[in-house]
Amino acid sequence: MSNSDIRRVHTLELGERLLAKCAERADDWAVAVSGRLRGCIDLVAEEAIYHKMCHSRFVNGLQCVAGVTTCGRPESTSAMKAFELMCYKLETTCEKNMFTLQDLHDLMTGLCDGDIEKDLYSVKHMKRLLQERYGQSIVFAEIGGRKNVVCFRNLCNLIVSDKWRSDRDVDDSTQRQKIVKDAARLIAAEIREMTCSMDVYPTTDDISGINQELIPPLLQLFIESLIKSKLKQSSLAQALIQAARPQSAIMPLLFGLGVQLDHEFGSEFLLMQLSRLGFCVSYDEVTRFKCSVMQSGHADVLNCATSASAFTQFIADNVDHNVRTLDGLHTFHGMGIIGAMMPVVVLCL
Repeated sequence: MSNSDIRRVHTLELGERLLAKCAERADDWAVAVSGRLRGCIDLVAEEAIYHKMCHSRFVNGLQCVAGVTTCGRPESTSAMKAFELMCYKLETTCEKNMFTLQDLHDLMTGLCDGDIEKDLYSVKHMKRLLQERYGQSIVFAEIGGRKNVVCFRNLCNLIVSDKWRSDRDVDDSTQRQKIVKDAARLIAAEIREMTCSMDVYPTTDDISGINQELIPPLLQLFIESLIKSKLKQSSLAQALIQAARPQSAIMPLLFGLGVQLDHEFGSEFLLMQLSRLGFCVSYDEVTRFKCSVMQSGHADVLNCATSASAFTQFIADNVDHNVRTLDGLHTFHGMGIIGAMMPVVVLCL
């Protein structure tokens, strides 16, 4: 399924309409869709996506299909990448200017990874691709009983001429836009190559300090050219990274702001609005963080409680719910305990 068949959720009403449709259908597909929808509070903030064809079949009461079949052999991206690398080598090397088709195929095989060698183009298909790419600028010397020799006819003149014509047709405003787009592609490539861990949440040291090493060099150079404040540089750069990688990165400043706002105000609406604007993490992420804190171990707390360098006071109380019922069932009695610790300061006089 191509990218043109994928849609992104832009309104909150879509989730409500789908839940109503799930109640109307009441089949296995509706149960699966309803479970996914009820597991997410805000589809827009989570950047949810759906297939156009699946949405149409679902709302029209049709059954789910496993996939869409297309005619012809699917395009191999790995084989095309190896072919592009081979063409780049041909256009940039000056060691020799004539090759055989088998030489070019061996060069393409050497430029690919070992696990995708079986997916490479054949010699005959590679020849057709070369003819489509270079047209009249490439010559195949075909003589019976001998290997086909490939050479380029005025390839340098062709490249220089096309470059001159494209530069002449571009005005100053278009040239400036091209420079900005090239810079954006370089920064986006660095952001994609960042190593981000989703297994551990940022610590207090990561949140309180201005960590310049977390920001890619090109993005840091761009931010420094516009903003002088170090704190604003770090916060805006992390907001850009979080917006570019919403599913695979948790930026410390945005995460710390979301946790602090939830602690101070406890407003789900406030976190949802700020998350949509790209200023903090989503409310669902803060909820997951609080659940992970409650489920984490308390070995460090117990070690501190038994340490001589800290004073610990334990406070306990009981809670009763439904002490007396008609049938004597569903009663609850529980006990909760907390430990308050204070470091012991020793003054040496």
